[in-house]
Amino acid sequence: MEGNRPGPAPDWAIEREFRRSALRFSLLVRTVVLACAGVLAPLSAPENLTATIAAVLVVNAWNLVLWRARGRWVLPVDLAVLTALCLAQGQIEPAAALSDGTSWVLVMVSVVAVSWQWRVPPAPGALVAVVLVLFVAYSFGVALVADWETGIPYGLWLFVEAGLARLLFVLVCRGARAADTATAEAAAAERAAEVEAARNREHREYLATLHDTGAATLLMVGMGVADRPEPWLAEQAARDVAALATRPEPDHEPVQLAAILVRAAEAAPVAVDVRFEYQPVVTAAVAAALEGGVAEALRNVHRHAGVDRAALVVTGDAARVVVEVRDSGAGFAVGETSAQRRGLTGSVVARMDRAGGRGSVRSAPGEGTTVRLEWPG
Repeated sequence: MEGNRPGPAPDWAIEREFRRSALRFSLLVRTVVLACAGVLAPLSAPENLTATIAAVLVVNAWNLVLWRARGRWVLPVDLAVLTALCLAQGQIEPAAALSDGTSWVLVMVSVVAVSWQWRVPPAPGALVAVVLVLFVAYSFGVALVADWETGIPYGLWLFVEAGLARLLFVLVCRGARAADTATAEAAAAERAAEVEAARNREHREYLATLHDTGAATLLMVGMGVADRPEPWLAEQAARDVAALATRPEPDHEPVQLAAILVRAAEAAPVAVDVRFEYQPVVTAAVAAALEGGVAEALRNVHRHAGVDRAALVVTGDAARVVVEVRDSGAGFAVGETSAQRRGLTGSVVARMDRAGGRGSVRSAPGEGTTVRLEWPG
């Protein structure tokens, strides 16, 4: 059933790009925050200046290593560095900063807890363990200097910060996945539409070929044009069979249009005066459309105009090709075309439309007919 057909498989390109950007962004934010905290740390603890500067340099140096570090060892080492920093708070932080929440160590621990939520992997369980370790390390480090009640409230805030960061990461990931899925579905729909359009074009082209060949020849026979065996009728039937048996692919190779139109004129059931005022070069697909239009126009002269001679005139320039088939026959009222005479509009004009050109018919009773084919339209 159509409803059970599996959908297109997304390549998750948007999600991959988001995860790469999240990793770079988390490292950038962490680097900027640690650098700023490192600048302010010596100012907040002038009595322990040497130890403070040493701690700041170690933490920032390790952070630079993280830009290129990969592997499972990174997370444990990162936690070990931050744990050591937390335990050294008594030597690198003033006591007042621990109690009023202005500790630069707390800033570093917070940004590390948040940044790990945007790094993938590890798994969610490991991320909770990261925050738990940082919470215990920070609270214990504060307890070594003051008491547990001072550090625990600030330590608990780490869970809130990390939780919000993780929630934002998950939501954006889901958005990226939805965008990947929508992109894949749109691409599949576009491909299906292209296939359907190509199938319709092929069908219309086949119908046009059938109209211009077998149907046109049978119509002439039915109208009594050939009331006895005619050599041209056998040749025309052979060409019709060959055209219907061949389903050429669209060809975009450049070709000389003159030779192709001369071939169409020579195969026509009427005499044709050919005049080229311009020698155009077009693609084979356009030449095929013009050839089919000229052949159908000449057959209409034979069937309806009441004359045995027509003119084929080619003009144009580098930007445009104009092909006209003219006769001085009976003509007809274009707006009152009968159902039996829709070959010019249904075949010639429509064929030129499909080729990206334009076809038109100018005629009036007693004044002959001119079929004009233009490319591009």
